[in-house]
Parts: sequence; structure tokens; C-alpha cells
Amino acid sequence: MTHEMRITPSDTKAPTEAELAVRASEDRFASFYAGCPVALFTTTPEGRFIDANRAFARLLGYADQTLFLDLPVPSFYADPRRRQEIMGILDRDGAVHGHEVEFVRLDGTRVWVSISARAIRDATGRVARYEGALEDVTPRRTAQDMLRLSDQRFHLLSKATNDTLWDWDFTTGAIWWNENFERTFGYPLDQIEPGVESWTRRIHPDDVERVSRSIHDAIDGVATTWSDEYRFRRADGEYAYIYDRGLVLRDAGGKAVRMLGSMMDATLQRRQQILLAWQRKVLEKIALHQSLEETLDTLCRDAEEHSAGRRFSVLLASDDGRLLLHGAAPSLPETYNKAVHGLVIGPSAGSCGTAAHRRAPVVVEDIATDPLWADFRHLALPLGLRACWSTPIVSSRGEVLGTWAVYRSTPGAPTAADEEVVRVATRLAALAIERARAERALQEKEERLRAALDASATGTFRWDPATSALDWDENLDRLFGLPPGKTARHIDQFTSLVHPDDRECVLAALERCVREGADFDLEFRVVWPDGSVHWLLDRGRMLRDAEGGLLYMTGACTDVTVRMNAEVALRQRADELARLTEALQRTNRELDQFAYITSHDLKAPLRAIGNLSQWIEDDVGEHLTDESRRNLELLRNRVQRMDALIDAILAYSRIGRVRVPTEVVAVGPLIEEVADLLSPPEGFRVEVDGPLPSIVTERALLQQVFMNLLGNAINHHHDKPGGRVVVSCADAGSHWRFTVADNGPGIAPRYHEKVFVIFQTLEARGKSGGTGIGLALVKKIVESSGGAVALDSDVGRGAAFTFTWPKA
Repeated sequence: MTHEMRITPSDTKAPTEAELAVRASEDRFASFYAGCPVALFTTTPEGRFIDANRAFARLLGYADQTLFLDLPVPSFYADPRRRQEIMGILDRDGAVHGHEVEFVRLDGTRVWVSISARAIRDATGRVARYEGALEDVTPRRTAQDMLRLSDQRFHLLSKATNDTLWDWDFTTGAIWWNENFERTFGYPLDQIEPGVESWTRRIHPDDVERVSRSIHDAIDGVATTWSDEYRFRRADGEYAYIYDRGLVLRDAGGKAVRMLGSMMDATLQRRQQILLAWQRKVLEKIALHQSLEETLDTLCRDAEEHSAGRRFSVLLASDDGRLLLHGAAPSLPETYNKAVHGLVIGPSAGSCGTAAHRRAPVVVEDIATDPLWADFRHLALPLGLRACWSTPIVSSRGEVLGTWAVYRSTPGAPTAADEEVVRVATRLAALAIERARAERALQEKEERLRAALDASATGTFRWDPATSALDWDENLDRLFGLPPGKTARHIDQFTSLVHPDDRECVLAALERCVREGADFDLEFRVVWPDGSVHWLLDRGRMLRDAEGGLLYMTGACTDVTVRMNAEVALRQRADELARLTEALQRTNRELDQFAYITSHDLKAPLRAIGNLSQWIEDDVGEHLTDESRRNLELLRNRVQRMDALIDAILAYSRIGRVRVPTEVVAVGPLIEEVADLLSPPEGFRVEVDGPLPSIVTERALLQQVFMNLLGNAINHHHDKPGGRVVVSCADAGSHWRFTVADNGPGIAPRYHEKVFVIFQTLEARGKSGGTGIGLALVKKIVESSGGAVALDSDVGRGAAFTFTWPKA
């Protein structure tokens, strides 16, 4: 609001006393308006400033009001829509009180203000101007935002953390819990007690007095923090291990008024510590060779100590794996243990017998109703046993060694903690049982070894190189031919018994053992007092201490006289066999030469006969009768068959005697090559069913087998245009199994062995043209190559020849 001073001429009329009073009042108002610490303003309805005081200017960052009075009012609003809201209220109500909006200052920063204003109307009721005041509420708004952000962070933190947060107001006695109380312990938040009893009545009875004393000492004293560890009951009755921490808030006089804290569920870590300590304890007992009964008893007792409301037992599998025998069950009545001793393993043998049968865990939540316990519940229910969970104890080789059972007096299923105990217990029990079995087996083995040594003429010894002292058992007395009581006690006594020709070698070997620490392994002769000579095999090992110093040699000595004599005889036999082999090879060479000469000498006249018959036919020509012509043709056919028979006999005789280099043979292309060589009649099909392998073998032999089998199928087929032969292969482990199957007339079962005999044919040779050697040759080739051949056939359903061939 601006007030101008008017200067009037000196001759004007002097103001009246009333005018002077009004003028003085206006001056005082203007002075108050300008200096008022409250930001005041006056604006037109159109949004232009009429006036504003210095406090308004400072609030908006201006030196004085004259610098912004020409600016439009809406330009100061951070959000012009908020001004429209305020104008709407002024038009409707005539005034607005404490409406908070954000203004923009000269430097661009923003400030929150509270607007209180009213509409001034003229005599006609029209709004003439708006008058109002601004209050800077930025600090309060900032504090509210910070508080809201802090609350938001607290709630987000309470949701994000796994800990259970709590807030205990000592004035009201109420405790607030975050959502994790329900998630961790299973208690619905709307059902728990509002006071401190929601906490104290769930602490383990063994811990509650100690924890209550420690927290009240912190509250009643001067401490600002508190922490403790204890067990806290979950809704399912199980106890969680808790690490609890709290912050004590005090008033100006030091009195505790409030406490905030967090409960961390340390059950997993605590259980791991307990389980590790438990494992160490049991493993120590196993390492110290404690008896199996004591170890399993300790295992059960320690498990019960850490698993409230549970009783444990171990049943051991009998040697034949048919029964379960009592192992340990310290908290079960003796009558019950005797009743289940010798339990037969089966599909419905309670929890333990069934678990051993299934080789898998069996959970019986209620013994009273589960059918697996139909034959045994009369033993368990009178003793208060209502649930039983059993897990097989399995060895490192997968053998069931026994069962680990958990009994409970109330029906129910195992918890995660129960499953962890079972996992550790079954592993420890398996180690203990395997160790006990190994020790028992070792003891039995030692007893058998001693019996074997006694029965096998083997003796043991121990020699100390430092003193040359020698200690051996009674068996060595017998091996050296010494009478009882004449045992050698010194190394010199031993060497004096060695054959003179072998003594130097024995002494050199002993010296090398001492010098290099080498093993003693030598065969030598000894001379008995009666002068007889015997061979001994002596083996010893030099043992050393941790620093590498020699301790002693220990070993065993065996009479090998019979073997050495046998080896001499065997060498003589080997020499004789070598001579015979050389003679056989020489004979084979002579036989090959004879066969060649015989073949040549036999074939020469055959060729002459064949040629002569042809010349006769050519010379006589038309003068030959039809019968003479047929006889000459028959003669030439006989010559050809005789020639083929000689070749076949030679081939048959060479099988197994003549070896050729091996090569990689692709059987598929080989079949195609054989089929092409045989040139089957038109319409006759040679097919392959499935892939055929590649084999490292003698190509000529395998080709001969397929040549004979495929040729046999073609030659003996009764309907050649409709004939079909199929070659297939299957994997038979170390061999390939080939099958050559045709759709020919077939072979009666009574001839299946005859067809493989040399010179045997099922048809007259003049009709079939065969030599009777083809299948015999196949059999000899296959068997000499390490395979076998078989026939599957009957009259009217074709023939299937199957043979195996080594893969390499």
C-alpha cells in the first residue's frame, strides 16, 4: 500500500483536527505495514500486486518490494493450478486460511508458504482487492518430509531384514513386533499378547531366568545396549536359537523409557556348531577304535540331547542282508529292543524293515493308523511311541548296513532340523559300521593268512640291520630244515644255510637293501642239514622312520622247490615244443608245395580232357548224335566241377595256416562288390538292412564268407526272378553279428548240421553244380577267426545264416 504526501499552497485552509488525526493514523498503519515481520500483500482480482511489505520481499529473495510489484502474481507459484484452487476458495468463501503452496524465489529456489487471505469487496459487492499474509513453513515441511522418509525407511528396513524387530514402550508396557515375528516363529501378529509376556513366556524354561536378569540389569542400570543368546519357542513347539540385541532409550534424568531391538534367528548356525561338535566327538571314538556298540550308543544319546522329545535307535543288517539286529537304543525299553531284534526286512515291516527293503526313508506319522505297523503297533503304542521315521544306513558301496530310526511320543512329520540330524547320524553310523566290519574282516583275514601261511609252507621274518638280529617264525625253521629250537637268530646263521653258489648274490642283495632302502626279492637255494637242496622265494621290505633312518626289514619266505622244478621241466618242454613247431612249419611248407604240385598235376590232365572233348565235338560236328553231344557236355561239366573242387580243397586246407595282413574293411561296399562278382540273375535282389560297420580284419576271409553265403542263396533259389537275400548286422558286444537271410526253399532242421560238413550236399551234385565245400569253408573261416556260425531255417520259409565276427 502506497501513501503519497500532498503539498498544498500556504494560503490553503489548514486541516482540521479530525483530518490530522486520520492522517496520523494512516501514517502509523503505513509504518506498521512496512515494518511488520509477517509477509503481507495486496493484489488486484486480475493478479497484479497493489502493495507488499519488506518481509514479503525478503521471503521471496528480493531486496525490496519495488523490484517485483510489476510482476504478475501467478509467476510466483511453482504450480499455477494451486493458485486457481486458492482463488476458487476466495470466490466461494471470501477467505482462505493456512493453505500451503510452493513459491518460486528470485534465485529459482522454492519455498513452502502458508497463505491466509480475504477478499475485499466494494459497495456493489464486487471484489475490489485481496489482502493476505504469507508464513514460511519450509522448515516444518522439510522436517515432516524427513520424518516421513525416516518412517518409510524404517518400514522398508523392517520388511527387507530377516531379523525380527521389536519396540518396547516402558510407559505402556506394550511391545510392537514387525512382520518377521510371524514369519520366523509362526505366531499371527493379531493373536499374540500385547505386553512383555509375548516374549518372556516363549523363552526356553532353562534360559528365561538368565535372560530376564540380564535385560533388567541393562534397563535398571546405565547401559545403552543389551544383547543375549537364548532359545525361543516357535508355534510348532520347536525351539529356535536366537541372538537378541537392544538399544535402551533414556530421558534427561537417565530413566529408561523405551527399548528397540532385533532378534536374529541363529538356529542354522547354532545347529551347525552342535552338529560339528557331535561329529567330532563320534569320529574321535571311531578313530580310537571304540567298540561299535559304544559308538552307536554315544551317537544316539548325543542326538537325543540336541533333539528334544525324540528317541533314537540303530538296527544293524545281518550278514545275509535278510534281518535287522539290535545295535543301539539307549532310551527305548529293553523289552522293545528284544522284540525287534531279528526283524525280517520286507515291504510291510514297520518303518525300519520297510526302509531297508525300499532302500529309502520311510516316514510313519502315526503308528496307530499306518498299515506298515499293522503287525507291530501292539509293541509300540503301550510304550507311548506314536511316530517313527526310519532311514537306511548305506555304505560307500551302496550296501544297506542298517537303519537309523527316530521315535516321537506324538504323531507328526520330521522337521528340517530332524532331517539334518538324520543326515549326519546316518553318515556317522555308516562310518562306524564300515570301520567295525573292516576291522572284523581284517581280523578274519589275518587269521586266514596265518592258517594259509601254515598250510602253504610260508614263514615270516624280521631283520634289524643295526644289530644283525634276526627273528623268524616256526614255519621258517621247517623251510630251512632246522629242528625245533634251532632257529637262526643272526643274519650270519641265515647266510650260512644258503647254497654256496647263491650266497654271494644273497649278500649283495642285502647290502643293496641297507644302502638304498630297496626291497629284497630273490629266489635262491638252501642246503638242509641232510644235504638236500631246496628253492626259496624271499621277499622283504625295508622300513624307515620319519627322518629316513632304517628301522628293520620285514618279509616272508616261501618254498618254491616244486615250482622251480616245474619251470625246469617247462623249459625243457618249451624247447621240445619249439622243435616240434619248427618241424610243423617245415611240414606246412612242404604241404603247401605238395598241394601246389598236386593241383598242377591234377588240373593239367583235366584241362587236357576238357580240351580234347571240345576238339572231338568240333571235329565230328554234325555227325555226333544228340546223346553223344550231351555226354561230351556232361564230361566237360565234370571236368569243371573237378577243377572247382580242387580249388576249394586247397582253399579249405589253407584256412588257419596262412595269415594275411589286416586292414579296415567297410562291410557295406564289400557286399556290393561281392554281389557284383556273383552277378545274380535278373530280378534277384541283394539288399542291406540297416547300417553295416567297418572292421579291422583280413579282407579276403570276410569276402570269402559273404561270397559263399550269398552265392549259396542265389544258386539254390527255386524262383530266381523273385529271389531276395538280405544282409543285416547287430552289435553283440565284442563281436558283430551278421545275418544273411533269403526267401528260398529253406532247409529242414535235420540237415542243419550236415550242410556244414565238407563234401555234403542236399541235392545231387549234377543238379546243383556244387562241390559240397562252400558252407564247410564258411564254418572253418568264421571259427578260425574267433566267431561262430549258425543256421535258422525250415522248409518253405527260407534260410537265415548268422555268423559272428570279432570287432578287432
